[in-house]
Amino acid sequence: MKRIVLDASVVVACLFKDGSARRILLHASNVTFLAPPGIQEEAEAQLSRAARRTGLPPETVRLILGDLLRHLEVVPMNRLRSVGAKARKTARDAGDENDWEYVALSWVEDAPIWTYDADFSRMDGVRTISTAEVSGET
Repeated sequence: MKRIVLDASVVVACLFKDGSARRILLHASNVTFLAPPGIQEEAEAQLSRAARRTGLPPETVRLILGDLLRHLEVVPMNRLRSVGAKARKTARDAGDENDWEYVALSWVEDAPIWTYDADFSRMDGVRTISTAEVSGET
């Protein structure tokens, strides 16, 4: 089974639109989506914005988020410690230290990051994957 690190940018995009990313995340059968512990908080921070933009009630957007989160495996922080310092430096050097957990998880699992965040493309040693590529592997 293919393993892919899921960035919060994809989860947030799924809150705004019922498109291909949401369908992939909810229905992929041969992919395990991985995420660091903070992904839920990152996505929850966008709930009110998603509700305003989509016109859906906030509780409906919260239910969609819950559905999305059930389709991923949250990896405990202690699994990331072995590469934490290097991942922090890599993310900081690219101008986005907040993404270090995704970098560390990608390295620990030897898995690409599915993201809409361009910051990852500036990080040495980080592989990313597009929605089209994920779709081709599901």
